[in-house]
Amino acid sequence: MSIVWEKAQYDASYESSNRGVIKHYERSALYDGFTQRAQLFVNLLGLDGTHRVVIAGCGFGWLDEALRALGIDAVGTDPSPYIASAWTLGTGETGSSKRPLEELGYDNGSRQAIRREFGGNNDPTHVISEDILTSLSDTDILDLAQWDSFTDAEIIHLTHTIEDDPRGQARADFPLWNWKTMVKWRAFFDDNGLGHHRLLRPGNLADF
Repeated sequence: MSIVWEKAQYDASYESSNRGVIKHYERSALYDGFTQRAQLFVNLLGLDGTHRVVIAGCGFGWLDEALRALGIDAVGTDPSPYIASAWTLGTGETGSSKRPLEELGYDNGSRQAIRREFGGNNDPTHVISEDILTSLSDTDILDLAQWDSFTDAEIIHLTHTIEDDPRGQARADFPLWNWKTMVKWRAFFDDNGLGHHRLLRPGNLADF
């Protein structure tokens, strides 16, 4: 499968935390934050025009759009029809973003779709999952490790932690979220042979 968890589960989690997102997101108020994040990534990773970046779970595609504005070849992927409906409805969140590929995993089919976006025969140099870990089960997260089988890309996960929201799983409006502390997220990746995956806090891109 090119999508490593049920779309219905993802959409339920997404909608529980973003009710009315299609009608009420204000691109003009939020996009500047993504331009700042893109610049932080350029500085942190030393990105330039020779690099190819996949943003997995890109939502409306604002981060990959901001990276392209800085001269970085970036492609967004997101399997959610809830996100895809923004292009169908023409609600304004998309701006000049490219419609995301409806991929998230990296089986052979999705690999080819992503490579086509990079000119036909190029794998990404970096894969950034954009704050999706809390929406996935541990099993689904390990399925994402299939990226390692196809590419030598540096793999980076932006994720909030239970320290960012101490109410965590007790919150009734986030019933599907997978909350962990910083220590437990790091241990989870290390214990499953994924210690080379980099974990960053979304706000300042600090490692943990």
